[in-house]
Amino acid sequence: MADLANVYFHTLRIPILFLNNVTAWQLWELKCFNMLNGDRFRAIASGRRKVILDKLPGKSLWCYLKQARTTLPAVKAAAREFHRAPQMHSAEFGDNWSHGDATATNVIYDQKTDRARLIDFEIMHEPSQPAVDGMQTIFSFSCSMSWQLSPSANGCLWHWAFWKPTATRT
Repeated sequence: MADLANVYFHTLRIPILFLNNVTAWQLWELKCFNMLNGDRFRAIASGRRKVILDKLPGKSLWCYLKQARTTLPAVKAAAREFHRAPQMHSAEFGDNWSHGDATATNVIYDQKTDRARLIDFEIMHEPSQPAVDGMQTIFSFSCSMSWQLSPSANGCLWHWAFWKPTATRT
């Protein structure tokens, strides 16, 4: 399935790569998790095919979205993390780090600490392709984004992200 996914991504010129080599996945998962979350949490290898991760407090943004309970603090925390993470250097990219699959399911928000954290790194930005400055490959955020909150008919808040794309690196 991973090989098929990679053919699909390549055919559509989507600059991401599903890590289909277990060793490569394990090393990338460990490196990314510890780089982003190592201030309080750790990931370690367990044999050649497993990774053991500390459980992060909170719930995924996807859970909040499904329950129509997304709050402005959760959105702001995610924006802070999407701003912080790509500023870290990646030797694999020879440039700033990129998630590759930065979706609401891969962001954990902890209400108690008002902190969002990124998880799940089995899909990575294609190292041979230029990244977009300050933005994730799939779920794009930028420093200049703005959020609009408006009540729906049932009183739930809906969120829209607006961003201005920046130039690609050469």
